[in-house]
Amino acid sequence: MEIWVSVDKNGFLDGYSLNEQPDQIKVEVEKIPADFTNWKLEGSKLVHDPENAPIVEGGLTETELLREENEKLKKELEVTKEDLANTQLGLAEVYEIVLGGEI
Repeated sequence: MEIWVSVDKNGFLDGYSLNEQPDQIKVEVEKIPADFTNWKLEGSKLVHDPENAPIVEGGLTETELLREENEKLKKELEVTKEDLANTQLGLAEVYEIVLGGEI
């Protein structure tokens, strides 16, 4: 299928059309690039490049969103580990009180 694309100064798509556009570049593709801001024009081919895609105004790239989520999950895991250790210490103290001895 043929599409007509426009690109930014770094070669990333900033628009496309299914209809011929005299001011855009004609490219042959297998499917429409749904996440078109993650595609870069290299020569006459489109290359999927989400790692280096520009940030869409008002939003983050998928990679940045995943990095943020990963950092949040790492912090939550550390808190959970601390909670588990505190619970284990509390249980040990309860056993000591109930059994009347030392651990």
